[in-house]
Amino acid sequence: MTDAAPRPVGISVSLLDQSLDILARCATPLDVARPVADVYGYLADFLRHVEWAHTYVSVEALAPPPVVVGSRFRVVEKQDLRWDKLAYHTIAGRDGVDHSSEIEVRALVPELRVAWRTVNRSQPFGGEWEFVLEPIDAANTKVRMAGNLAASSDDLVRFMMDLRAKALPLDVIQRQTDRGMHNIRTILEGRARR
Repeated sequence: MTDAAPRPVGISVSLLDQSLDILARCATPLDVARPVADVYGYLADFLRHVEWAHTYVSVEALAPPPVVVGSRFRVVEKQDLRWDKLAYHTIAGRDGVDHSSEIEVRALVPELRVAWRTVNRSQPFGGEWEFVLEPIDAANTKVRMAGNLAASSDDLVRFMMDLRAKALPLDVIQRQTDRGMHNIRTILEGRARR
């Protein structure tokens, strides 16, 4: 945290740092009953992220295929501070803040890793996100999604104080990530309803 960031009254520096870490970082591992090649193929298809990602309303490629490191996509998102989007559904009709961001593919390592960076031009937040894949056996894959919300300390503190004022949990990004991962598993295991 920078010296310029406001420190909320009554919160120690160590508690504030811990709270900001809870707010800005997420990691969720899940086992998926599909071969690693199938899981990688689905997760590397960025146009399909709208099927599972909690905040995504639409995804548009900014260049023709194939998708390679450096490929970019425009994403329309809605932040409704909830974590209950079901697979293949949209939150477009909900109350919340609409914004547009761009994602840039940072890594595509077949059957091992998919990573991207989010740049949000209308909000002070961006982030770094990745899937790490590990085959358990021929038919099952451990998938770990991790992310880091990127913003200035001032903006993170403002976001934290807004969540507290609305009596919302600080781990909202973690909860949305958990929901996204469960949606991925439900889709890949063929249990999702369209």
